[in-house]
Amino acid sequence: MGQAVTRYRQALHLAYEDGNRETIVSSIIELVRLLMRSPTHLSIAQLLIDDAAQLEPNDREVKSLKERIQSEMLIEEANAVQQKAVNGTARDYAANAYKLLEA
Repeated sequence: MGQAVTRYRQALHLAYEDGNRETIVSSIIELVRLLMRSPTHLSIAQLLIDDAAQLEPNDREVKSLKERIQSEMLIEEANAVQQKAVNGTARDYAANAYKLLEA
């Protein structure tokens, strides 16, 4: 799963660089779906879906994922699941993975 997340993050970085809103949002949706498989990554999924919601506030899939993340975060919080740290913006999160290609 780790490699898949890294590749999706790198693709999201390229989408941000291209500036195509549709590609950014669809990349975020795919990455969020993958991240939601891990209860510790919900805070990162929240960061990403919030960015997608700013770009496409009326997108049904974005709204649905946003609600699902919020519900699952409440459950995980009640179960004392520690979330991965969130630093920076969604764009930063994508760019940090892209830097791995340059190394």
